[in-house]
Amino acid sequence: MTYVKDLPIGSRIREKESDTVFLVADHHHTGWIGTTLVSDRVCMISCIDAAEPENPDEQAAVSGCNRYALSNIHQWLNSAKDHWYEPQHAFDAPPSEDRIAMRTDVFASRMFDPEGIFPAPYAYDQLPGYLARFSEGFREAILPSPVICFAPSDPDIMYFGPPQGETISCKAFLLSAAEIGLEDEIRREGYLIRLFLDPRMRMSAPENKAIHQDPDFDYKQSPVAFWLRSPFGSTTGMGKIYQVEHKFGDVVGATLMPHPVNYAAGIRPAMNLDDMACVSGRDAYGIYQLQL
Repeated sequence: MTYVKDLPIGSRIREKESDTVFLVADHHHTGWIGTTLVSDRVCMISCIDAAEPENPDEQAAVSGCNRYALSNIHQWLNSAKDHWYEPQHAFDAPPSEDRIAMRTDVFASRMFDPEGIFPAPYAYDQLPGYLARFSEGFREAILPSPVICFAPSDPDIMYFGPPQGETISCKAFLLSAAEIGLEDEIRREGYLIRLFLDPRMRMSAPENKAIHQDPDFDYKQSPVAFWLRSPFGSTTGMGKIYQVEHKFGDVVGATLMPHPVNYAAGIRPAMNLDDMACVSGRDAYGIYQLQL
């Protein structure tokens, strides 16, 4: 009998209900239990949070709010409901198409083939929650995990050192800049995940359904820029995107780029799974099959 805990870092495993392939990213990572899985491919092209036109904060009104704990994407990733959206604060707004900015410059590079710029729709307010795609057994094996994210500092508090982040409970979550090994700020959202000791593991292609293509479509373009849960600086409406402008296997040009959080880019979820889940032997592509 082979268990998830026995698999080497970098192994690929498939969840049969959704046909989603995950990478084994770590075992008993700092602050977590179980085995950390990171999706091999981007599951959707969309935003962290939609523009909030009624918000008195001018940046949030135009760009959405970068407080991850209150974001649309956090709520969507942790729901299995068909109708998952519920306002998280007085000015919250759903991620509908009219509140998400077009992706016009993430791949503004001579190295990138324009055919790889993906068309709308980007909205996910009418989609079932992310967890709905998985089998009930897999959902039950996902462990609620404490995830550290930045929260706005209180101007009435004197901080000795960087403000403390807030810890939220997640079944699925976006990675942080620190967790993929590209964080040079004093404030940290978690710790480097072992998978990303190899920089090539940061790069990800999209699932065909994420770019509205048929199952037999063969994606051959550049890696997809994807969202991190890390905000940019002290601004309300800016977040960090991991971007590589080159072809697969070429890690030159890897960078973190700030963009408005209602900007459409890749969504690449991570989670922690019960490491006693069973897997079968590898298939012809070297992928283990989860027995859940």
